[in-house]
Order: sequence, then C-alpha cells, then structure tokens
Amino acid sequence: MPELHVTSWYDAAVAQGVLQRYADVAVRQRVVIGVTNHGGSRLADPFRAPGPNPDGNLSQQYRLAAAFFQPFLVDGTDARQPNGITYFTTGENVWRTTASWPPPGMQHRTWFLAHDAHLAAAADRAPTNLALDVVTTGAHNRWYSQMTGEDVSLREIAQGVARAPSFTTEPLAATTEITGTPVLHLTMSTSIADPSLFAYLLAVAPDGTTIDLTQGELRLVNRKPDAASIALHSFLRGDALPVVPGAAMDVPLALLPLSTTVPKGYRLRVALAAGEQPAFVTAGPYIARFAGTSALDIPIRDRPELDGPR
Repeated sequence: MPELHVTSWYDAAVAQGVLQRYADVAVRQRVVIGVTNHGGSRLADPFRAPGPNPDGNLSQQYRLAAAFFQPFLVDGTDARQPNGITYFTTGENVWRTTASWPPPGMQHRTWFLAHDAHLAAAADRAPTNLALDVVTTGAHNRWYSQMTGEDVSLREIAQGVARAPSFTTEPLAATTEITGTPVLHLTMSTSIADPSLFAYLLAVAPDGTTIDLTQGELRLVNRKPDAASIALHSFLRGDALPVVPGAAMDVPLALLPLSTTVPKGYRLRVALAAGEQPAFVTAGPYIARFAGTSALDIPIRDRPELDGPR
C-alpha cells in the first residue's frame, strides 16, 4: 500500500521517524516535511515569528492526500510516480525534492568541543569539565505542540537553554546550509550512574539573538551504536549498557534532522544539559567530563550566493 507522510521539522521527533520509515519500508512513498506546529496550522520557523500557516489548513492537506492516492485507489493505474521527499529549507525559504536522504551535495564539517568553550577546527588536548543542569523550554516547545496544537517558539526554547554550558564557533564566513542529521561524537564520563544528555544546536546572530535550530537527547544507558538507525541507537532493552561513574565512554548522539540556512556572520552553538522540563523526566544535574576529541559533525554546504540581506 502506498504511503503519504506529511510532517514538520519541529513536530516532536516525527520527521526523524518518517525519514527512517522512508529508508526501511519498500513501498511507494511520498514525504512532505514543512516548518509548522503539530497539525500544520501554525508556522514554526527559526527565523520568523510564529503565525498562521497559509498552506496549513486541513482542506489543503486533504487535497494533497487525494491527489497522491487517486492513481492507486480510484484510477487503478498504479502510476509509477517515483518515491520522493519534499522538504522546506528555512532561511532560504524554498521547497526542495530529493529521492534519497540525506540529499546529495552535502559535506560534513567537524568542530571540536574545546575547553575554552569554543567549537574549534582542531581537537583540544585538554578535557572539559561541565556542571550540567536541567533546562526549562516552556510550554511552546516541539513536544507540547503534539498535545496542545499551539505554537512552537524556537526563540523561547533558545531562551530556556541560554544559561546551559555551550561551545560556539567563530562567525560563519558565508551563508551556510545545514540539511541532514547533526551528530555529536563524545568521549565522556559522568558523576552519576543513569544520566541523560540533551544537546541543542543554536544559531547566534551578530547582535546576540539566539535561535534554536534543532536538538537531540539520549539516556546514556542507550548509547550502544546502531548504524541502521538515523537516531544511531536501537533503544532496545537488551542493548542497554551500564554507566559507571567516572569511567570514560563513547557516546554518539544524533540531533533531530533539519534543513536550514544560517546567514553569514552568525555563529553556531551547541548547548548541553542534563534534562529538559517540562517534557521529560530525567535523573537531574551531574558533572560531565568531555575529552578534547569530542566533536560535533554537521552536514553542511556553503551558500555564498545567499550572503545578501534577507
């Protein structure tokens, strides 16, 4: 049976699940990923204030579904339309379509978590000790939208993590597209036996305004890698690994997928926390020690043709 999936980069973690299904399930699929709240009625764009989505009413979604399924259910033609993912890139404000994910043309750029709070181009020999605490992202986060249908406010989320320990790049030399799944590759130890780690990828404007781009979270007992999963982990009980306080461990942490362009002169920042309220129950604050080889890997490409004012 053919499948149509309509979701948003900012509707909980649904886009990640849809992209995993696109890779795993051998049926005819069309995926549409926008930038809205749950249900699609409101815009959820990092670079614009929340507001009504002109393309988000249910009648338009019904028309999209009718057009997709008619060849299979009404016409009986089983039209050989190819599989595809249509997705919105914020900042540039364009729709693109790709047959594969991640889309072709992206490169991976690595920044290391340096002890001076920089995201640096080279690994730092010195480890970093951080006191990680629980942050509060308010009532307009990507998770609560599933229950309330209200706005997702990415600036409100960024304000909630403003005091969390963070690492920041130098200003970007060109407008930069990020499309795909950013990944943290961490070598770390913790002071407690069952910690969680929350990571937020932020864009920082020249005037200091901070915008949430995406986030990831992991209960560290689930850190065993699974290369077949976009989330990098199986989350199966049988794959759980104990956390020994003070012992070093390798932790791959996938952030949720996104597509955005970040303007020239902005900086990228990753903020780290022990938990997020009110959406999650976590073990609480702890001390984390990160090796200088810990790094953030981002699927990226420079877009200097977009360097002008928006």
